[in-house]
Amino acid sequence: QISIWGNSFFRAGVQSYYLVRRNEDRITNLSIVEFFAIWQTRVSASFFGCAFVYYYLVTFEKTPIGKTTREVDSPISASMFVFGCAYFLSSLFAGLYDMGTVAMLQCL
Repeated sequence: QISIWGNSFFRAGVQSYYLVRRNEDRITNLSIVEFFAIWQTRVSASFFGCAFVYYYLVTFEKTPIGKTTREVDSPISASMFVFGCAYFLSSLFAGLYDMGTVAMLQCL
Protein backbone atom coordinates (compact mmCIF):
# COMPACT_ATOMS: atom_id res chain seq x y z
CA GLN A 1 0.00 0.00 0.00
CA ILE A 2 2.87 2.35 0.72
CA SER A 3 4.64 1.77 -2.58
CA ILE A 4 1.52 1.50 -4.73
CA TRP A 5 -0.53 4.46 -3.50
CA GLY A 6 2.13 6.54 -1.72
CA ASN A 7 0.30 6.57 1.61
CA SER A 8 1.90 7.08 4.99
CA PHE A 9 2.95 4.01 6.97
CA PHE A 10 0.05 4.11 9.44
CA ARG A 11 -2.60 4.74 6.79
CA ALA A 12 -1.19 1.99 4.56
CA GLY A 13 -1.22 -0.42 7.51
CA VAL A 14 -4.86 0.31 8.21
CA GLN A 15 -5.77 -0.09 4.53
CA SER A 16 -3.88 -3.38 4.35
CA TYR A 17 -5.66 -4.64 7.45
CA TYR A 18 -9.08 -3.89 5.98
CA LEU A 19 -8.01 -5.34 2.62
CA VAL A 20 -7.14 -8.61 4.35
CA ARG A 21 -10.43 -8.63 6.28
CA ARG A 22 -12.47 -8.06 3.09
CA ASN A 23 -10.73 -10.93 1.29
CA GLU A 24 -10.24 -13.27 4.23
CA ASP A 25 -11.65 -16.36 2.50
CA ARG A 26 -9.33 -15.98 -0.47
CA ILE A 27 -6.31 -15.39 1.73
CA THR A 28 -7.18 -18.40 3.89
CA ASN A 29 -7.20 -20.66 0.85
CA LEU A 30 -3.84 -19.32 -0.31
CA SER A 31 -2.41 -19.70 3.18
CA ILE A 32 -3.40 -23.36 3.34
CA VAL A 33 -1.76 -24.09 -0.01
CA GLU A 34 1.33 -22.10 0.96
CA PHE A 35 1.62 -23.91 4.30
CA PHE A 36 1.44 -27.31 2.60
CA ALA A 37 4.03 -26.33 -0.02
CA ILE A 38 6.44 -24.99 2.60
CA TRP A 39 5.97 -28.02 4.86
CA GLN A 40 6.56 -30.37 1.94
CA THR A 41 9.75 -28.48 1.04
CA ARG A 42 11.05 -28.66 4.61
CA VAL A 43 10.40 -32.38 4.97
CA SER A 44 11.72 -33.35 1.53
CA ALA A 45 14.94 -31.34 1.93
CA SER A 46 15.51 -32.90 5.34
CA PHE A 47 14.74 -36.39 4.08
CA PHE A 48 17.15 -36.12 1.15
CA GLY A 49 19.92 -34.89 3.46
CA CYS A 50 19.21 -37.76 5.84
CA ALA A 51 19.18 -40.31 3.00
CA PHE A 52 22.45 -38.96 1.59
CA VAL A 53 24.24 -39.27 4.95
CA TYR A 54 22.92 -42.78 5.50
CA TYR A 55 23.93 -43.85 1.98
CA TYR A 56 27.38 -42.31 2.39
CA LEU A 57 28.02 -44.00 5.73
CA VAL A 58 26.87 -47.41 4.49
CA THR A 59 28.57 -47.29 1.08
CA PHE A 60 31.96 -45.61 1.53
CA GLU A 61 34.88 -46.64 3.73
CA LYS A 62 36.26 -43.19 4.65
CA THR A 63 34.76 -39.85 5.53
CA PRO A 64 35.90 -36.64 3.79
CA ILE A 65 38.20 -35.86 6.75
CA GLY A 66 39.94 -39.24 6.47
CA LYS A 67 38.35 -41.27 9.27
CA THR A 68 36.74 -44.60 8.60
CA THR A 69 32.98 -44.83 8.53
CA ARG A 70 33.16 -47.92 10.73
CA GLU A 71 33.85 -45.60 13.68
CA VAL A 72 30.25 -44.40 13.50
CA ASP A 73 28.20 -46.51 15.91
CA SER A 74 24.89 -46.26 14.07
CA PRO A 75 24.31 -44.71 10.65
CA ILE A 76 20.65 -44.26 11.58
CA SER A 77 21.42 -42.02 14.58
CA ALA A 78 23.78 -39.91 12.46
CA SER A 79 21.12 -39.66 9.78
CA MET A 80 18.48 -38.58 12.30
CA PHE A 81 20.84 -35.91 13.64
CA VAL A 82 21.32 -34.61 10.09
CA PHE A 83 17.54 -34.74 9.58
CA GLY A 84 17.02 -32.54 12.65
CA CYS A 85 19.67 -30.03 11.59
CA ALA A 86 18.37 -29.92 8.03
CA TYR A 87 14.79 -29.46 9.23
CA PHE A 88 15.88 -26.57 11.45
CA LEU A 89 17.77 -24.86 8.62
CA SER A 90 14.98 -25.41 6.13
CA SER A 91 12.53 -23.98 8.67
CA LEU A 92 14.60 -20.81 8.82
CA PHE A 93 14.52 -20.52 5.04
CA ALA A 94 10.81 -21.32 4.99
CA GLY A 95 10.15 -18.54 7.48
CA LEU A 96 11.85 -16.05 5.17
CA TYR A 97 9.92 -17.43 2.22
CA ASP A 98 6.66 -17.17 4.17
CA MET A 99 7.32 -13.52 5.04
CA GLY A 100 8.08 -12.79 1.39
CA THR A 101 4.88 -14.37 0.16
CA VAL A 102 2.81 -12.51 2.76
CA ALA A 103 4.45 -9.23 1.73
CA MET A 104 3.74 -9.91 -1.94
CA LEU A 105 0.16 -10.81 -1.11
CA GLN A 106 -0.24 -7.47 0.66
CA CYS A 107 1.18 -5.57 -2.31
CA LEU A 108 -0.81 -7.34 -4.98
